[in-house]
Amino acid sequence: SSDVCSSDLQLVLTGLEGRDGVLLANHGAIVTGADMRRALWRAVELENLARLFYLSLIGGGPVILDDAEIERTVERFKNYGPRDPA
Repeated sequence: SSDVCSSDLQLVLTGLEGRDGVLLANHGAIVTGADMRRALWRAVELENLARLFYLSLIGGGPVILDDAEIERTVERFKNYGPRDPA
């Protein structure tokens, strides 16, 4: 029904607040980008990260970084990904 679709859409929009993508339980993912090139890059990157996480589970589980290490990693990755040609 349209009420279900409307509430689902609101959950997706809420999930995207301040983010570039959202995982949908039993449905996949939605990613955004300034253009199709960037959105496609993010979709492929998300698939790669999901694969790595899955493989880490098989290998005994991921190593969880502490908050300080996450902050350092976020800083190093600020310019990661495709850039517009100069």
